[in-house]
Amino acid sequence: MLKFVNHAAVAGVIVAVSSGPVLAQAAYPNQAVKFVVGNVAGSSSDTIARVLSGSLTQILGQQVLVLNQPGAGGTIAAEGVARSAPDGYSIYVTSTQAHSISPHLFPNAKYKPLEDFVPITMIAKTENVLIVAPQQPFKTIKDIVDFAKANPGKLNMANAGPGSQSHLAGAMFASMAGIEVLHVPYKGAASVTAVVGNQNELSLTPMPATVGYINSGRLRAIAVGGATRSGVLPDVPTISESGVAGFNSSGWTGLVAPKGTPSAVVDKLRDAVLKSVVDDRTKEALIRAGGEPWTTTPQEMWKFVAEDLERYKNAVKIAGATAQ
Repeated sequence: MLKFVNHAAVAGVIVAVSSGPVLAQAAYPNQAVKFVVGNVAGSSSDTIARVLSGSLTQILGQQVLVLNQPGAGGTIAAEGVARSAPDGYSIYVTSTQAHSISPHLFPNAKYKPLEDFVPITMIAKTENVLIVAPQQPFKTIKDIVDFAKANPGKLNMANAGPGSQSHLAGAMFASMAGIEVLHVPYKGAASVTAVVGNQNELSLTPMPATVGYINSGRLRAIAVGGATRSGVLPDVPTISESGVAGFNSSGWTGLVAPKGTPSAVVDKLRDAVLKSVVDDRTKEALIRAGGEPWTTTPQEMWKFVAEDLERYKNAVKIAGATAQ
């Protein structure tokens, strides 16, 4: 007996069966990606994120939005991203402050820096730089140390607030140089403008907030805080080579995602960043903004962050810093 098959019905079943997995596994990203920054506009991590966002929008084929959620040393934004869906659409643009410093200042924060996120990659080094106004007589680290030893407590060192990266870097510098300075807290970038205005003698602060003033001659760069010279200011010596041996206090900006984010999504984002930072226009924009392109594997990033956590744990103790 001949049996007649309803081909339309079969085709419908095939389409229904085959389309399910396709829809469930839609290519990432298929909507805008949010880059959450835990600092105000114009901060180091915000500047780096905005340089990168345009290039990443082209590479990923979806808009990369930079959203600022400042407060509590980056912990508010970090908590929000840590609790968000691990789907790759909420990414935290983290930094020295949020992942290395704030965990020591805010022990009750509702996130654990290494446990509640998965690393994607570093984006850039943002070296700390020791700055003075051109009116100041200091040209070298020796000049500063000699003056401070001859005039204990009379050297004013501006910082971006208690527990900030500039505060802790300055405290480490004073301790290792064996000098006594007066740490003067400001709110964020106001510490830099205070030095520009010659209201304070010096500051040791992230380069993105200062490089424009340095290049225009409104600030003098004495030395950088990293273990090696910066590609942004290659002619400026390090603090370590200038007489404070072993000093190393660098900043950085990187990307992390909520724990549970699929590895395929992490790989896609990391590959996009790698493509972005080798583009000459993006690379030049990062350097102009005071960031030296720096990419890593996720494993390399987490190894560095773990070491940085310990480094700043000691700095917090030296500075006697507490959350404000």
